[in-house]
Amino acid sequence: MDTSPRILVWNYSDEELRSFELFLGEMGGPKVERIGKRQGHLLVRDILFTDKVSDEEFDSDEKVALFYNVQADIVQKVVSSIRSRRDLVRPIFAVVTQHSIDWRFSHLVGELIKERNYFRMHKAPPVDEDH
Repeated sequence: MDTSPRILVWNYSDEELRSFELFLGEMGGPKVERIGKRQGHLLVRDILFTDKVSDEEFDSDEKVALFYNVQADIVQKVVSSIRSRRDLVRPIFAVVTQHSIDWRFSHLVGELIKERNYFRMHKAPPVDEDH
């Protein structure tokens, strides 16, 4: 079982993937693996550790980057660096946990979307510093 640090990405074009890999290479980040459409309904564990595919394709327009076994300081560095650059895709970021590793990727994406939307709706209004 390969437990090496890596980032799983979903819905990246070839160009977006190349740009992301170059960016990570420049900062000494982990390797990147693309999740295929026929892996989308598999458990995250199966995506990480097997060559399984499903009979059914998963379809989602969201871009997702899942950190697996990546040190927290590297996760923070990658996320903050991507947020400051306009030339890179800004996916939904998540870290694979002991719980989410046993979720179907499609279910995890659905939960990540709900969480993102919740935080967008409940975001505090900007502070008006002039008053």
